[in-house]
Amino acid sequence: MRKLLYLLPFLLLGCTGSNRDESEVIIPANWQQLGLDVFTIRVPGDWMFEQPGGFPYAISGKIAGPNVLMGFDLNTREPIDRLPLTEKEYLATNKWWKEVFAFYVSQADKEIKPITTEQKKKYPKASYIAYLKYGAKTGILPIELPEDIAAQNFKVDSNDKYVYKTTWPKVAGKGVTGIYIRSRSSAMNFQLSGSDLAKKDQESALLAFKTVKFKHDQQ
Repeated sequence: MRKLLYLLPFLLLGCTGSNRDESEVIIPANWQQLGLDVFTIRVPGDWMFEQPGGFPYAISGKIAGPNVLMGFDLNTREPIDRLPLTEKEYLATNKWWKEVFAFYVSQADKEIKPITTEQKKKYPKASYIAYLKYGAKTGILPIELPEDIAAQNFKVDSNDKYVYKTTWPKVAGKGVTGIYIRSRSSAMNFQLSGSDLAKKDQESALLAFKTVKFKHDQQ
């Protein structure tokens, strides 16, 4: 029987990360509120909705501004998280070992730990080491994170209603800036993201993400 000894402190579809900061968000005076039947968001005054539409259980559309284009989806039936995986989400998949000694690794007991300074000298591209045990055999496997994950910052937090996953690139203009929100009491989930945003627009997007409110919470 396969065993996974590595216990993830956070897995988006299970446990949660840190408590979400619920303090009031300070919004610039020249921002506006955009609203649909299901959610509202505050954005810079020159950002607008484009092409919102969909079905009773799912809507999608865009928020656009000068040099800014972000797509959004809200679905009450199916998961729609298309943001890059967090490191912990990636490690919980089989993607890091499926190309290497697949049978041996898949059947082995695994314990995953951050790479040590000494190990980094031997495996400079690795971020983690998997310690493997299969019967009497033991071994290690260095784990390199995919570029699209290594290039991103991630923040995962929650409150009593939602789990929030926010990501933005470590180098502004080169990656995904987005938020994924999952309800803790229903199948409702929401995503809003854009690619390669300039630093100013990235900062505006991250602030706007904090203002997303769902209409059923305001009734």
